Formats: sequence, structure tokens, C-alpha cells
Amino acid sequence: MKTYYSLWLIPSSPVYEYLTNYIADLAEKYQTASFEPHLTPLIIGFSEFSQEELIAKTQELADKIGAIPLELGPVSMSNTFYQSVFVRVKASAVLMEAHLTAKEIFEIKDEHFFMPHMSLLYADFFMKQREEIMKEIKLECPRKFHAQKLALIGANEQESGFEKLAEIEL
Repeated sequence: MKTYYSLWLIPSSPVYEYLTNYIADLAEKYQTASFEPHLTPLIIGFSEFSQEELIAKTQELADKIGAIPLELGPVSMSNTFYQSVFVRVKASAVLMEAHLTAKEIFEIKDEHFFMPHMSLLYADFFMKQREEIMKEIKLECPRKFHAQKLALIGANEQESGFEKLAEIEL
């Protein structure tokens, strides 16, 4: 079985608790999966590195980037499952450098567009329903906060859900 890897930046309190509850409420209302609030600075994908090497690289990245200031922007939507409804995170030089540093450390050569965001709902809904949900969302948490942790996440191609393989304080 192959594992698909990604990195997650985990928000600090009180944003973490607020978004955890908000995501859980949306998941319950729309009968979808709940998940931990996060920003994905890098999708590693299937890797030739061992899990131990990936954990060491995650630690190296955490040591280099430190805590990252983040600021929430507007709520939006897309046509993908994992970005069904989300809140944009304002791009900053620090955040974009963290993304580029992660690509370098994990030896990722792709040129995929990096759009900083934090998903609020994972779903395969029609676009009209996504738009209606998006318009209903009113986030009442601090807009500015820091990423307090960096996590290495694994997803097995034959099972649903995510497994946190490492979590490092920033």
C-alpha cells in the first residue's frame, strides 16, 4: 500500500478551537467528513523517501521556517472535493518562502499553483450548493494568528481519512 503525503500548518489558539468546531458543525449539517483545521503549504504526494526520512525533513523545515503569521481573507469555493468551501489566507512573503523552502527540502519539482487557504468543507456538491453554503458562512474568530505547528500527514490510497505521522511545534 502506498501512502500519499502532505504537510499541514496548524493554526494557533483561539483560531484552532473556533475552526475545529466550525468545521465539525458544517460536517454534521451537510453529512460530510470533519477534519482538523489546517493550511497545506505542500502536497508531497507519493514519495521515494522513507517515512523516517520524511519526518526528519519535516523537522528540518520546521526549524527553518518557525512560526508563520497568517491572516484570513474572504470565504470562497472551488470545483474540487478538498477545496469545496474554504477561507482564503492572505499571501505573504513569509508564507510563500515557507512553501518554496518546503519544495526544496522535499525535492518537489512541480510547478503547481500555491493558493493559501484553509478548507471549511470537503464535499462533492453541485456548484450552486457550494455557493449557497459559502454565502452563509460568517467566521467570527480573529483574522490574524500564527501557524503554531507543522504536521506530516499520510493518507493511504485504500483507506479514507488522514493519519498524523509527525507534529512539530514552530
